[in-house]
Formats: sequence, structure tokens, C-alpha cells
Amino acid sequence: MKNTKKVLIVALTVALLAGLIAAIALSSMASDLPFDNLFKEGFAGYTSDEGQILTDDFVSSQPVSVTSGETVWFGPCDVTQYFQLVGFNGDGNAVTDKIRGKDLEVADTFGNEKVIYSYTVPEGVESLVFSAPAAVKSVYVISKTEITAVNFMAYWSQLGVETEEFVGQNNFYEVTAGDKLYFGAVTEESALSGIVYDEDGSPNGTMASKDLRLVESFGGEFGIYCYTVPADASYIRISYDAKYEQYYNCYHAKAGEEVSDDVIVESFILKYGVVRPLESTVEALSGKTALFLGDSITFGARDRANIYACGGWAGRIGYYTGMNVTNNGVSGACISTARQESNSEAHYIYNNLIKTQGTTYNYVIMHGLFNDASEKVAVGIMQGKDSFDPAKADVTTYAGGLELLFYQARVQNPDAILGFIVNFQTERTVDQKPYVDMAIAICEDWGIEYLDLYNRPGFSVEFDDGLHPSSAGYDSMYTIVANWMAGLDGKLDEDKQTGSSAEVMSYNVFWNPVYEGISNRTDKVLSLINENASDILMFQEVSPDWMELLKANLTGYSFYGYSHKQGVAVDSMSGNDEAAPIFWKTDRYELVDSGYILTADNGIVSDYPRCINWVVLQDKQSGGKLVVMNVHGDPKDQTARDLTNRLVVNELDKIRAKHGEAAAVIGGDWNMQPNTVTYYTVVGNGLLDVRYVAQTTTTSGSFNNWNRVEGKYGFGDYLFVSEGVAAEVFTVVSDWDPDNTGLHVSDHCPIIAEIKY
Repeated sequence: MKNTKKVLIVALTVALLAGLIAAIALSSMASDLPFDNLFKEGFAGYTSDEGQILTDDFVSSQPVSVTSGETVWFGPCDVTQYFQLVGFNGDGNAVTDKIRGKDLEVADTFGNEKVIYSYTVPEGVESLVFSAPAAVKSVYVISKTEITAVNFMAYWSQLGVETEEFVGQNNFYEVTAGDKLYFGAVTEESALSGIVYDEDGSPNGTMASKDLRLVESFGGEFGIYCYTVPADASYIRISYDAKYEQYYNCYHAKAGEEVSDDVIVESFILKYGVVRPLESTVEALSGKTALFLGDSITFGARDRANIYACGGWAGRIGYYTGMNVTNNGVSGACISTARQESNSEAHYIYNNLIKTQGTTYNYVIMHGLFNDASEKVAVGIMQGKDSFDPAKADVTTYAGGLELLFYQARVQNPDAILGFIVNFQTERTVDQKPYVDMAIAICEDWGIEYLDLYNRPGFSVEFDDGLHPSSAGYDSMYTIVANWMAGLDGKLDEDKQTGSSAEVMSYNVFWNPVYEGISNRTDKVLSLINENASDILMFQEVSPDWMELLKANLTGYSFYGYSHKQGVAVDSMSGNDEAAPIFWKTDRYELVDSGYILTADNGIVSDYPRCINWVVLQDKQSGGKLVVMNVHGDPKDQTARDLTNRLVVNELDKIRAKHGEAAAVIGGDWNMQPNTVTYYTVVGNGLLDVRYVAQTTTTSGSFNNWNRVEGKYGFGDYLFVSEGVAAEVFTVVSDWDPDNTGLHVSDHCPIIAEIKY
């Protein structure tokens, strides 16, 4: 992992975030605008058949003379305030008692659920009386000339009125020539529809493309843009995509102010809660090329709420890993020719490979099965790689189409890593099993690496429609596919293997050795640890009492670690301090290096300071080195967790480099969920989640909260390995205690990984 962003920069970014996203103050203007402010006390006694219209909190206007067919604009109004408008005839009698919403049009909106209404005067109405909450009396406007929210801003500015309490301004900005507005996440179409106003608040066209610059793309149609204000603009109203309103943000840089694109983008990304890939990405994939072939699941259909990587799991791989991705997934496409004639040539996946002839890729990843199964295509008979004749391939069958696809992929990309994704089980009533079995048989015969999601233990995906993953489903698929692909590359680097292996356990033992309802808890925890007798042990929430118990009862182990609060050696801590120490078998390993990282010393502010402990162990028989790092994430503060994880990957990079790019395993209670900013900070920087890459695995969590039953455990504990480390087994070990009141012996189950490096 080279050129990783420094934690100091990230910390500064977080500190700058609040200052960057600031409200734009309005300055006074000297312009005459066609508005009237006609309010005075009175009219409070008017009643209708439904009772008194005005309350003590409302005031009324002077009558406004109108004619039939004329349009009047007024506001700011609450969206339910329209009934306070009353029309009178020439005799002074109310003829439009309580104007109804159907008679009004919303002419414009502000940013806090307030609106401008327009009203077209009906026959028989010669005057209108408006009423408004007393709180907005001084800024309420009635006009016979069309007005907008920006007009209101100009008017209020002229009055010298502070408007924040009356109307939201999150997408209105008063500007001068040379100012810059950084805003997003929006599409280019939305950005170009931003409205430019002159000094009187009158529309003067939309943003010109020559003044607009894309600062950051999220791997799809969305991004952050910079707009440089031209000479004829005094106000800007930025348009954003309503579907992604929660991600909209803007920073107004005054003319001459020096602003770094990187700092702006990093600030926005942190505000969105979306991780931006660091300069160091997954090394096995970064900078390489990939061709993805498949159906709608490959294409990324139903990826509805994802600003940072449109295009499903394939788009996320391009964004997070730094790969140059070509996604030729087509909705409805088949491995066979079942839909080629009825739909189009693109519905035969082989054709989408042929169209890339002349371009070679480092990876060709293929995926397709469900559509053939839904069409009940004949499964067919496998020819076999050694006797395969492309002229004899029956591409009307699934087997014939898949073998021809593999054959052609090798012809076009002889040096590429080829892989196939066996589709997961869906909620649709389509029998995929015969096609799954055939796909696996062909992959094994042809030597094609495959990711079997159909038979994967514990695998599930969140669906959007019973077939296609939701955006969260694509998030989880990305993690699995990217880690699998990185592992494929590692398999080619057998020269990096040292012939070493290790069983590694991570276990949060709960800080207090005593827990109500569990008798002999410490004996049971220690017995569980000794029964498994893993080579390397990482513990969390080790109090001074626990440390004494571990030292006394784990024979044949050495240990290392410093405490979270006091920053002292684990066998010297006291009081309510705790630690995350590392133990290892002394007959197997020699300690060649060690250290600890105090988060507080690295500018990370938290109520729960952390100490990350690490050791470098050398296998006494093979000589292979292994970096072991134990992490216990902040239990409350996500920002602190995110910064801690960035610190972890940066420091691990340095330690591995010092020891000849040694293999690494990092474990602990990270207090994070999968598919979050903190999680991607780790898996997006050259580390693989053993839960998803082990040959034998479970996707279950390990947080049992004392009484959860197996299969319903939550997440929090993880083991990650560096690229090139082969993960053989990942296990969640049940610590259920049937002898007591239906509790586990800790609120976390141990997790174990068997690795080779």
C-alpha cells in the first residue's frame, strides 16, 4: 500500500468541515422591487361560517385591489396557510371564504417547507385581504409581478432583515464575479439547470457549461462540481436531484480565496458518510483493467440510492479499488442464445465479449445463469476443455454457451485472470440448481476460478425486488467479489508464500470477569480459549483482573500490549483501564518487533482513547514473518472509528515495509458494521475480510449480546489479512452456556481464522 493519505490531513479535514459548510450572509442592496408590504393590525373580527379566521397570532393586510383574471403572488407561507386569503366583492362582502388549496399554485419553494403561492383572481372578486403569522409580518410580500424565492432574498436584503428564521437558504447564494461554489452530489444535468439572477433578483438564464467544472466523480453520473461566478450574476440558485437531497452540500468560496479541491471533496465525503478511496487502494486490483460480462445483476439494475458508484457491484469495484472497469452487463442477457433473436444480439453474453476484440484485460469476470434458468433452457452436455471443439458447441444449451464463452475469453485474453460468479439464490420461483451444478462442473474442468454464491454458507443478499440486490445488497456483493478477485491475484504469487500457517483467534472477553447469571464465568472463558489452543490470540476488554487470569492460565504463551487510558504495559495497568493485548505460542514464534499506537497521540479526540497493539512474529520453522495487529474500535463515535482505521492502515503499511512486505493479520472488536465508512477504510486499502474470502466460512456475525441465539449474532468482530495470505477457514465459535440462565459466557463469541502465508 503505497502513498497512503496521512492521518494528519484527514484530521485537519474533519476539523475544517464545519467551517467549510457555512451559511451565506446577505448584504444590503439599494434596488426598488415591485413588492408591497401592506400589513397592519385589524380585521381580527371577521368570521365565516366555520368560525373566526384570524387568531391572536395572525395579522391581516390592507385590502388589495384586483381584477378578474389577474395573478397575485404572496408569501412566505406555510404549506397549510392558504386558507387565510379572503376575496371580497365590490360591496365588501366575502365571496371566496377561505381560499382552498386547489385554487392556488406553488410558484416557488424555500428550504424549510415554506412556499410562495400564486392566485388567479376569479370572477366577482375585486379585492383581496391576506393574513400571515405575526412573526413574518415584516417580510411578507404581496406582488402583482411574478416573484421567486431569490426575489425575496433581494427584498429582505434591501430591508436589512436577517432572514434565516423565516426561510431556509440552503441552495440560494448571493455572489459576486469570481466567487466559486463547490456543490454536490448532483448530476451534470441538475448542475447546469442552476439559475442565475441579476442584482434585482430577476432570472438571467442558467449556469453555463463553460463556468462549470467537475471536481470529483463518484464512479457514475453523480459528482461534485465547481461553478465560477460570471460578471452578470448576483444570486445563484443551485438545483439538486431531489432523490439525493440528503447528499446535497455547498461551499461558497469568495473571489481570491485559495481553496483546495482535495480538502473540499474530503469534507463533503465525510459529511455524506461515504468513504472516498485513499491514494492507496487494493494493490492486487489498483490500476488494472477488468471486463465484466453478464446480466442485469452485473449491470447493476435496481441500484437506486447510491451516489458514489452507479452500476452495482461492478461499479463499486471500479470506484473503490482504482480499477479501470468495462461493465458489459446487459439486463436480460443469457449464457445461451435463448433471447438473442427475440430481444437483441446484446442478450447473448458471448456477443458482448466479441465486441471487445482488440482490447485485452487483466481480468475477465463472467456472470450469468438466472435468465437461462427462467427461460428453462436445456442444461446440455459438457464437451470438456481437452476435447472442446467450438464448431460443435450447442449454444442453444447452457453448457454449450458457457464453454464457448470460456473458450473465447481465453482466445481474446490469454494472459488474463478469468473468473465466473455462480449466481446466488433468489426469492423468485426459478430452479437454478441444475445450471449451478453445470457451471461449477465446467469451471472445474476448464480451470476457471469461480465464486459460488449459490452454495456459500450463510450468504444472503438484501433484495430490491426479489431478484436484483438493493443498493445495500450491491454493497455486500462488492465486498465479496472484490476480495475474491484480489485473492485470485494472490494465488498467482506463490513465490511470496513462506510455507507458514497459523490459527488466529480474536475474542472480546468483556471487561468484568464477573457477570450476573453466569457462574464460574472466568473458568469457562479460559477453558474455551485453551480448548481451541490457537497459535495467536487477540483479546479485547482485558481489565487488570483479566490480565492476571490470562497470564496465570495460558501456559506456553508470551504476550505484548499497552493499555488504552494509561498507556502502560498490560501487566502494569490498574483501576478501570483496559487493553487489547496479543498472545502467541512461544514454541512456534519468535518476537522480532513490537509497538503500540495511542490514538490520542495522533489527534483523534474521543471519550474512549484507544491503544492499538502490534507485533511481528517469525515462524521458527519456516522463517516466515507475520505482522499481527489488535484493534478495539471506539464504541460510540463513528468519526473516531473512521480516523482510527485510517491510522491503522497507514501504520500497517509502514510496519510491513520495514519487514520486507511481511504478511499481516489484523483482528479485534472494531465496533463497526459491514458496508460502512469505517469498514471500507480497511477493505479498500489492501486488506481482505477473512469472513468473505476463506474457502470454508460463515457470514454470521459474532456479537451475541449475552443472549442471542446462533444465526442472529450481530457484527463487530473481524479478522483481516493482507493480499497474498490464503484464508482457509473462518469460524464463529459458540460460547453458549447451557448450564446457566441461557446466556453466553461473553457478549461476543470468539472468531477464528486458519491462514497460510
